Amino acid sequence: MKYTILFLDDERSLLDWEMFGCDCSGGRDIGPVEGQELFVRSFDNPDDLLQALQVGEVGGKGTVLFLDVNFTSLAIEHLRYTDPPTSNKDQWGLDVLRTVKRMDPDLPVIVLTSLPAQHLSFMVGRHGADDFINKNEVGLSKEDATEGAMISHLIKRIEKAITLCGTRNIYDHEHLETADEFAKDYDPVERSFAATIAYYHYENDVITKTISDLAQKSSNGRRLRILDVGCGPGRIEEHLARLNCGGELDVVGVDFSGPMLRVAQENLARIGTCISIIGEMCKEAPDKRLHVSLFRAPAEELGFLKECRNGLFDLVILGFGLLSYVRYAQVLPPDLQNEESSGLLGLLKPGGRLIFSVYNEDSAIYRRLAELEQPDEEMPIAALMDTSTGSLKVGENRFFACEAFTTKRIVRFLRQAGLCVSPESVTTFPTLHLMLNRSTARSFPADPNFPQGTFSEDVYKMDCDISRVLSGRGHYIVGVAEHRPVQNHSMGRG
Repeated sequence: MKYTILFLDDERSLLDWEMFGCDCSGGRDIGPVEGQELFVRSFDNPDDLLQALQVGEVGGKGTVLFLDVNFTSLAIEHLRYTDPPTSNKDQWGLDVLRTVKRMDPDLPVIVLTSLPAQHLSFMVGRHGADDFINKNEVGLSKEDATEGAMISHLIKRIEKAITLCGTRNIYDHEHLETADEFAKDYDPVERSFAATIAYYHYENDVITKTISDLAQKSSNGRRLRILDVGCGPGRIEEHLARLNCGGELDVVGVDFSGPMLRVAQENLARIGTCISIIGEMCKEAPDKRLHVSLFRAPAEELGFLKECRNGLFDLVILGFGLLSYVRYAQVLPPDLQNEESSGLLGLLKPGGRLIFSVYNEDSAIYRRLAELEQPDEEMPIAALMDTSTGSLKVGENRFFACEAFTTKRIVRFLRQAGLCVSPESVTTFPTLHLMLNRSTARSFPADPNFPQGTFSEDVYKMDCDISRVLSGRGHYIVGVAEHRPVQNHSMGRG
């Protein structure tokens, strides 16, 4: 394997020459050393590294970050991409470490320091570091150390850190790699399936109605704050931009794929009524444009939004089956009526709503689709759920872990997480569209909101009617839950 080493140190240029004999700021191939080839890229500004991580420019399999824990010689007035930023240069490395591990828990991080304080190793471990090296240990501050010996030692520590990080990963590695690889093609491919377009319309209808209900209950004309988890290429943000005619909405989108966020920003840049930024919150302004702040983070690690956001969210959206892909018990852990709720519930204001979507285990469609004797290019959907193995088949040879739910089970799970869910607010969709083949669907008119797709309003209405009558048989379970905190009353003694 070719290892990629990222170095972040305020004395980057000195470190580059001491270790590798060249400037690595633009990225350099080093080696081979002990049969291993290395690609080294160094940074002396944390913002540059963190921005590269946000958009997926660096990272991936075989990458390790060496992070200097204290910047003592570089004056840093403000770190834009850490959460929260600090002015204490002796502690800034901990903020960067937390931010890196929030964005990419699968990126092994080895903390470097020249400080003798041993308590640092315990402190950085608590924040997710995978190894801790004192610079004197590898001869980084010794003139008699040889280049090869230092690199050889670092390779051993890299392999150790990769192994340790792999035992506590959050991501499904293959799923993330696929999302990164197909970020540009993902949306056009999905939009070519009529069943997907129908689902997009259905989910958008649920979002539109929920926002309308929330807007009627809001006061003082403030913007509704919306969090879209798993925003991908920004499809929901495009819909929200169409709804934001009066400047009533403020949106945060998060996704675990940096390339997906890049595509989202490119898509939103083409919408004149929308402004987006990656890695920090959009500043509040009096204009009527939709403000979209994009962050790289897995759904399980969104606590940073409490610290960098002024106020909780009115609406959280977990669309397009998201809860079926993630570690849902970490996204919405059981609510034990603690004062400080964890997971997404801690980001949702009292009276706020959560829109959710999961694959339906009771769907009548899966077996029929699996038994169809037709080529994949005629299938009505891009991916097929196999409830017997708990996997999602995408194309001919890609399989991802995917959890299907029954309606009763997802309702029970959400209630245990502290949300209120009424049975009438949960439906399944679609059914009829999944019985079409793609040749038939291509005869539908072009969809104005999804240019690559086609859409029949009449077939869509029939599918909605079927979903109301056969409420448990559709492909996805879609619903709306409400955060109604239980009031704790102290009991006096009589």
